[in-house]
Amino acid sequence: MDNDMDNELGKLLKGNERYLMQQQCAKNFECMSKQKPFAIIVTCSDSRVVPELIFDVNIGELFVIRIAGNVVGNDVLGSIEYAVKYLHVPLIVVLGHEGCGAVNAVWDTSPCEHANKDNIRHILKKIKKPVNKVKEKDGNIGDAIIENVKEQITTIMTKSPICAEFVDKNKLTIIGMIYSISNGGITIIPNTNTDKSLTHADFVDTKKAAPQVTQIKTLKN
Repeated sequence: MDNDMDNELGKLLKGNERYLMQQQCAKNFECMSKQKPFAIIVTCSDSRVVPELIFDVNIGELFVIRIAGNVVGNDVLGSIEYAVKYLHVPLIVVLGHEGCGAVNAVWDTSPCEHANKDNIRHILKKIKKPVNKVKEKDGNIGDAIIENVKEQITTIMTKSPICAEFVDKNKLTIIGMIYSISNGGITIIPNTNTDKSLTHADFVDTKKAAPQVTQIKTLKN
């Protein structure tokens, strides 16, 4: 991650610190006529997860894509590619969250039940792989939420030639985060085999005023 990327990520982290301390900046409407987002946030539709508040930013500073389970399909990829190619956004954050209902639905139900949930099944299908991976390792629902974020990052890199190209040219960075509904903090997910895997306890400790964060590398496969 180059200096520009550090700056964009730094804005998010500093904004979350202000949010945690209830020291939010005054908002302005200078971007109302033309947007200039510095980050793309792919996150869940959960009404408790509001990126503009979590990262304490002004209108027009984030390109937010919300879908249950923060899953990545063709429509989401198209939106991401538009922001990367035409708005020149240098940072993508896939933001999962504590207590995700979509991940929990896959965790608690059998495969045959998924087939009977009308259009909801299209979302649950995209979460099945990371959930099964965690269950095979005797993990828990918190681990599955983290693994789901990693899976969606993999999808972006493998299904979007535009994103892969921009990453290769060091014009784009993709990271995964978990938002704690319990304490309002975010944690950046280590995404390499050499990093220590996060557990559910790492992002629900309400004693943390500002959760420790670790920079991760962009997944390429």
